[in-house]
Amino acid sequence: MCNLTKMLVVATDHFKNEDVAVSIGTKHAQTTEQTVLLAGRVEFNSYTHRRDAWDIMFAYGLWCKEVPGGFYEAGSHDDSNTVTRVGSKSCHAITEMAYALIEARLKGTE
Repeated sequence: MCNLTKMLVVATDHFKNEDVAVSIGTKHAQTTEQTVLLAGRVEFNSYTHRRDAWDIMFAYGLWCKEVPGGFYEAGSHDDSNTVTRVGSKSCHAITEMAYALIEARLKGTE
């Protein structure tokens, strides 16, 4: 699973102009595994039930590719941004890169 805190930041930023509640909750009533929920129901950070990975890539202008060793690298299509992030899964790399862009924008260093 992606880092829950970073995914919450990405989901909150991505859905800031929509009328949807973003929260942390458990995946199932019988487990304690936490996830990011949209409107209290739909998992966001699994990228399973919806096409969230594509939405995040398009919204933040990201690319993602597989690199040697079974890892994935994500970066920005913005030529002035040469920062990349690597993850064990493509969704992890995408989340890390989107989080880095949001963090830079909030700090005013973008």
